[in-house]
Amino acid sequence: PSIKSLSVDKNIPTGKGENDDKIYKLKITLSNAFLPRPHRTVLVKGSITMTDLHHVIQIAMDWDNYHLFTFKKIKGLVGKEIKIPHDSDSFFSIIKIIDSDKVKLGDINFSIKEKFNYLYDFGDCWEHTILVQDIISNKELKFPTCIDGKFPTPHEDSRGDYRKLISFNINKI
Repeated sequence: PSIKSLSVDKNIPTGKGENDDKIYKLKITLSNAFLPRPHRTVLVKGSITMTDLHHVIQIAMDWDNYHLFTFKKIKGLVGKEIKIPHDSDSFFSIIKIIDSDKVKLGDINFSIKEKFNYLYDFGDCWEHTILVQDIISNKELKFPTCIDGKFPTPHEDSRGDYRKLISFNINKI
């Protein structure tokens, strides 16, 4: 099947841009990793697309964008996922796909303390919990910024092998 034949939801959230200038403080935690769990806190504008947010997460987590991703468990979008439509999505026809290039973060109308999920690499299944820590009215942020973070993330395609991470830490010292 081609992407044209997929069930892509045309009813995407539209906030009409009223949240474009708001700054979202997001804490991104690799929730299915060993303890302590790696996390990063980023500041991003509401005007970025969900695809842009994926790229911010990739940079913050020091990954290389080798794999597919999806955002899910978003309030108001039950049974829907936000991602870049892909040929393999036809196997999951129960789920409605919303194109991540067409939805801005601010369109979703998140609330402070609301959580949603980001899944990266469907083989390793890196599940992240994203917490909206704050929403600030401020037009001064020129680009996404990582303001906090702890603990290294597993390497791409490591399947979470802790021995590789220990070796990574030793080599970094």
